[in-house]
Amino acid sequence: MSPPSVAPLSEEQAWNLEVSIHLQSGEVGLLEDFHRLDSRAIVAKGSVELGYRSNEQKQQFTLSSNHWEGYLCTWLHQEDSAVSIIPPFDMKMEYTSTPTSVHAICKVEALHVVVSYRDFKSMSNIITNLKASSTGRDPANEILGDIALSSLVKAEYLKVEWSGVLRVTIIDDLVAKSAPLIDLFWEKPFIEVNNWSSQPGLLVTFQLVINYYNDNVQRWEPMIESWSFQFKMGATRDGGYHYALLSNDFLNVNITLAFLHMITRSWKGWEEDFYRSSSIGASRGGSRSSALHLSPYYIRNDTGQTLWYWLGNQAVRELQQGAEEPLLLTDESPRRARRIHRIRDHPTTQADQTISFQIQGEYKPVSNIPIDKVGSYVLHINPEDYSITVIYEVSFRGGSKILTVKSPLVIANDTDYLVQVKATLASQSQELGPIAPRSSLAMPVAYAQYGSLQFRPIHQHDLVAEEMLHQWSEELPCKYIGRKSFLRCSPVPPHSASFTFSLLGTQHTEGKIVKVPTLPHRQKLVTLGAPIILENLLAAPINYKIVDIPSGVLIERGSIDNSKHISVHQIQPNQILGLSIQIKGYKWSKIEPLNGDMPSNVVKLADEKNRILDVNIDYSIMGVYQRRVILYCDYWLVNSTGLKLIFGYNYGRATAAGQSESDWEEYWNAMVSDKGADPRDCWHFDDCLKGTHVEPLMFCFPSSEHSTCFIRTPDSNWSNEAITFDSTGLLGAVHLVSKKGHQHLRCYEITVSIDYSPAPELWRTKMVSFAPCFTLVNKTTEALYLRQCAPLVQGGPAHDMEACSLLPKERSIWHWPNARAPHLLQVSMQSSGWEWSGKFSIQAVDNFALKLRNPSTNERYLLRVQIKIEKSTTLVIFTPEDPKLPPYRIRNDTPKPIVVNQKGIDRFETVNAHSDIPWGWDEPSSPHILMINIENELMSCKLDKVKKSVQWTSRGSMDQSASETPTTALNRSRSHSSATRGSTPGLSPLIRRKGSWRWEVSLDGPTKMLTVSPPSQSSQSLRSSFEQKETKRSEVLIVIEGIGISLIDETPQELMYASLDKINLEYSDTSEVLNWELVIKSIQIDNQLYNAPYGVLLATASQSTTQPAIHVTVIKSNRYTEVNYFKYLSALIQEVNVQLDEEFLIRFVNFFARASRLVSSPQEDYRDPASAEKMIYFELFHLNPIKANLTFMAIPGLAQKYAINASMLLGISTKLLVNVDHAPLEINGLLLKNPFLTRGDLTDRIWKHYTSQSVRQIYKVLGSMEFLGSPVSLFTNIGTGFYDFFYEPAKGIVKSPKEFGKGVAKGTTSLIQNSAYGIFNATSKITGSIGTGIAHLSMDPEYMKDRQERNIRTKPKHVGEGVLYGARDLGLGLFKGVTGLIEEPIKGASQGMGGFVKGLGRGVVGVAVKPMVGIMDFATQTGIGARNTAVLKDPKFLQRRRSPRYFGPDKILEPFSPLKSEGAWILKTISKGRYKDEEYKYHIHLNHPKLGALLFLASSETLFLRRGRNLEKLWKQKISNCKPNLEVTSKGIVIHLKTGQPPLREIIPCHDSVVLQQIFLALAPIVAAAAEAKR
Repeated sequence: MSPPSVAPLSEEQAWNLEVSIHLQSGEVGLLEDFHRLDSRAIVAKGSVELGYRSNEQKQQFTLSSNHWEGYLCTWLHQEDSAVSIIPPFDMKMEYTSTPTSVHAICKVEALHVVVSYRDFKSMSNIITNLKASSTGRDPANEILGDIALSSLVKAEYLKVEWSGVLRVTIIDDLVAKSAPLIDLFWEKPFIEVNNWSSQPGLLVTFQLVINYYNDNVQRWEPMIESWSFQFKMGATRDGGYHYALLSNDFLNVNITLAFLHMITRSWKGWEEDFYRSSSIGASRGGSRSSALHLSPYYIRNDTGQTLWYWLGNQAVRELQQGAEEPLLLTDESPRRARRIHRIRDHPTTQADQTISFQIQGEYKPVSNIPIDKVGSYVLHINPEDYSITVIYEVSFRGGSKILTVKSPLVIANDTDYLVQVKATLASQSQELGPIAPRSSLAMPVAYAQYGSLQFRPIHQHDLVAEEMLHQWSEELPCKYIGRKSFLRCSPVPPHSASFTFSLLGTQHTEGKIVKVPTLPHRQKLVTLGAPIILENLLAAPINYKIVDIPSGVLIERGSIDNSKHISVHQIQPNQILGLSIQIKGYKWSKIEPLNGDMPSNVVKLADEKNRILDVNIDYSIMGVYQRRVILYCDYWLVNSTGLKLIFGYNYGRATAAGQSESDWEEYWNAMVSDKGADPRDCWHFDDCLKGTHVEPLMFCFPSSEHSTCFIRTPDSNWSNEAITFDSTGLLGAVHLVSKKGHQHLRCYEITVSIDYSPAPELWRTKMVSFAPCFTLVNKTTEALYLRQCAPLVQGGPAHDMEACSLLPKERSIWHWPNARAPHLLQVSMQSSGWEWSGKFSIQAVDNFALKLRNPSTNERYLLRVQIKIEKSTTLVIFTPEDPKLPPYRIRNDTPKPIVVNQKGIDRFETVNAHSDIPWGWDEPSSPHILMINIENELMSCKLDKVKKSVQWTSRGSMDQSASETPTTALNRSRSHSSATRGSTPGLSPLIRRKGSWRWEVSLDGPTKMLTVSPPSQSSQSLRSSFEQKETKRSEVLIVIEGIGISLIDETPQELMYASLDKINLEYSDTSEVLNWELVIKSIQIDNQLYNAPYGVLLATASQSTTQPAIHVTVIKSNRYTEVNYFKYLSALIQEVNVQLDEEFLIRFVNFFARASRLVSSPQEDYRDPASAEKMIYFELFHLNPIKANLTFMAIPGLAQKYAINASMLLGISTKLLVNVDHAPLEINGLLLKNPFLTRGDLTDRIWKHYTSQSVRQIYKVLGSMEFLGSPVSLFTNIGTGFYDFFYEPAKGIVKSPKEFGKGVAKGTTSLIQNSAYGIFNATSKITGSIGTGIAHLSMDPEYMKDRQERNIRTKPKHVGEGVLYGARDLGLGLFKGVTGLIEEPIKGASQGMGGFVKGLGRGVVGVAVKPMVGIMDFATQTGIGARNTAVLKDPKFLQRRRSPRYFGPDKILEPFSPLKSEGAWILKTISKGRYKDEEYKYHIHLNHPKLGALLFLASSETLFLRRGRNLEKLWKQKISNCKPNLEVTSKGIVIHLKTGQPPLREIIPCHDSVVLQQIFLALAPIVAAAAEAKR
């Protein structure tokens, strides 16, 4: 848009009139309540200069405001209550008007607006009161209208310029005191407006940055990084508006858990305050009682003795050990100052504050320590002894900073007893504590270095009898903590059992006991524990005995409740112990050794019939002298059916342990011998439906059996369906048919679902739940009868089935009384006279209305039947249909009565002239087609399909031989239809009158309305929207270069980066329809973990430039307001390649779970309960098929790292968790025609469709497993090659001989490439799987881990690299096999003679195994190289869009830096990840005339110089070995070394003086900081 030209004034053109007004320190206020002067108000204050000049050619207005500011306050107390919103700013505006144009220019300085939630509420209230107090006439609008009218023919132009940044900060003053939330920056925004009175046009351009405030680190972090865009708006010819958002930049969005926590916390607080406030303005003037007024600083004393502290000139304050109190800053006043221009920054941003403190004793004061610099620091408090220190830590908690002064020694009590401590220093002792269980105590600083400690337990007996059972333990010198692994307390006579503490935090390394962990910054932690912790994770309490195996002496016995543990202390070091357990219903087990060297063991329990239950023992070695013994079972079977289920295996030939059958057989026979059809006679439904706890049955499979289970009831055979426990989820239904004791053979349908327990400690056990397949729920006010549909009998009528009742508000389980009858239900009212309804199925999710009839009273009752799945049970819910909102309504606008019936159902109803009736289907399972008869003219209509007005098409004369004519039916229906009013004339014989009547099916809210009308009236009764011309309201066009979404976990580390390229969104809204179309050109999701085997997580399989990756089209009708009416919805996703690894899956699920808990935490629903959800109708709903090629890599050892692995997440056996290569998954599309449902029903249908389709693709995953050679991938590739071999020539021959030749060449190339790819790919997978299997025989976990990391890290791109990498692996296999014969026994000897023997065995096995693995790896690498040479189509060669995001040492999220991220990536990957724990500092790429491409890299500890694409090492030096005086020469920067080979220097070669200066400025501080730290 270009501004209209305004000619400058000539010297002869003088102003006829000039007016100037100066307003100094003006003030304007708007009160929240005009009747109260103590209410809140918005105040604007500043100086204004107004100017007006005019002559015959133009008029000119000028406005200049100086130091204008805005604030909120209490009107009568402005000085004390003022809170700034807009700080002082300057603005200039010039408005020039001529007979042909209007020109305005506005210039604004940099502006920073700060608003809070309460500010928004106050301003909203003020605006509301202004509107309420205004009269009907609006003078402002009249004036503006006159101005607009006078300027209709003028060219108008307005330009607004900011000289700086427009910044808006949003803070939360509801939950915490002035907590920052969001910070928005618009850098140099520019606005142009044209012709606002006639054809308005708008252009806005600026650069946007949005930050959020991270409470955890108290810093602003980017949510939306710098993004430039344009916004345009203009008028269309037909009175609408078009909008356009255009950008050539990528919109990068960062999503973190801190951001989600911040935004959900504030939003929920605001929502609660908004809905629960009795008056919107009630809480604006002051604080809510529930608001948390947190102090910005707290100080805590964990030194073990008294602490004194002071700030500046404040008085000294005393703080006792373990105490915490708010820190009162010197410049913090009770209220914010009157200075309005001061921006309300968070009160914790005072960087100049310091604190001083002194510890009790002969220690020097520590002065002027910063309180804002986050981190932990070692402070020396004794000038004569440098080793006496305290730890000073600044951390965050809930938006406040916590200043903690800590002792360097902490004692933690991890036992179940109170522990008393005696500290001794220079022959003087002091008793401390006692320390409560699961708590800690800081030792006084004086004892941390030179004192010694003793411990003893305090028993319950000690507290009652006031005498100790045990003496003090031997002394533990604090200086040498970590050298002991246990302490013994001798008994006090006459007691004989000693008490042993284990000392955690120590371990054996190469035969010596060394300290592990010393906490960060020299703080030592001593944890007192029990030598043995016995934990019961079974489903029942256990009795236990611990014995000394050599002597058989009983050491301890007792019982442990389930999910509890006990600590065993009364044992001797190196004692050989055994364990025996017993559970109710089982005998005592044999004594099993508690041998920590074994990773697992099994205790076998025998029941009364000697059936065996395996109880697993899991050992956790937690220190040199502590082990945790966990008892658990593989499966818990939870029977919630109410039936007595008997579980077995081996096809029912063996019954599982722990079950008693005889008692149940007798009880069952007595219970069901003479019972009727009521299913509740067959189970204890009270136990199932009234919340009675169901005791799980512990279950295991014999080692010789497959993992399949069978079930039965006492009166049925074993199930035909074998139940496997390998996977989790809903497994489906099991059918049990009774065999005796009933009039009919009953059918029990039971659903089986498997999941892990929500209790985290039970992750080893799978919960197998057995639930009833169907549960009936009566939500009506009437009692209902239900029965199974009667079976058809040859040669006669069907036998009636006996019915059962369902009382109002009752919930009952349902099983089928007759296994041979159709599994269909019928319903009736319990009151007399009601007929049975039509039959309907309850097997599938559905929602429909059922019609019930009472011929004796002519009543009709519509019953809503909703079938949905809740957990593993199908709920069949009966509710009364709202008579005002029935599913269908039939309206007769003709002067004649009409007769209607469901097609094929001889049940007729009459709709009188000019009346209507609600309608429901008599037979829901029959076709939903309505037959209409009017004056013996017949037609059929599909009520489920919305249709515009349609001309009647007569069906012609009827068959007069039929048993009943429409006339007879009409006469008969008169006495039964509740819709008949008055008398109806007789009908003439059936005739043809084509075109006599019209009908339409429309929507009236959730009701589908069939209207029958005469032609003349029908055209008049059509909606006015049909007759009106379609007018366009608005158009929206969004064209963005792309969107990048970065997912960052709590570490923080970037998990993934999703990039959506070339986004085009078109939206148009007219009076008739709303259209929008979304097109995304390509999509790629990168795995941003540094050690990821696949850099690209998801990408489109085809790189086509014409087909978009995602295409969504929606067309919605605007004719209906009571229902969401969609004419068309289609979604298309192109074929994608998905590459997952186990570690990413675990971390992503963990992130998603934590994010879900933040976003969907329980909260009160404040919506109006009377508001009903709108129904949704689609003429056509189409989700296109989805194709995905799945690759998955399992990574061993992650359960130890994350306490969970992928097999637990996916709910499958660890044995089935193998690598999958390029499994082609194809999920069929979902096509729905004319569905009419709620949003929840639509979601359920989509979910059920995709889950069922996914299950059908399992065979392809199994066929793509790497250990099988991925046969599916092999046949797919060869099939593709043969298809192209024949298809390409055929396609070319129809065009020309030349194209035929090209087709032959193209097809032949495809056949060769795809065949070679498939064959070499299958070969490499098989040899790789064989190599992995052989590697496990080496029993060397370190060797297997190195081999896996090497294979992940290096992927040959062609056959040359394949041979090279294969030769490397072969050489390593030979080398490791020979050297292992010596190294393994030496490693094992550190654990004693037993370890030496095991090491020798591993070494001998490794000599044979490791060279064989090398041979297999040689074949594998060569095969991969040959495969990739044949055709470069492997998706693993896709590159990340950008390097993983770099985080500095402070772990603050900053805008993405390509340079720093590249340097951090290089540092973490060079030399096989040897330097991954070092901190990246600086790097630069150099071009040297002789050495070529160079890379100089600096980390926190090391300097590197590398060459070439493969980063060949030139030199490497530790920074600690570098002198701080760097020398800049003409050849480069010289780094002088402290030690090493002459000439004791390294050179960074560079001849460019500018680059040399850049390197020097970056490197000098790094080397100097290292030298200072060492000093």
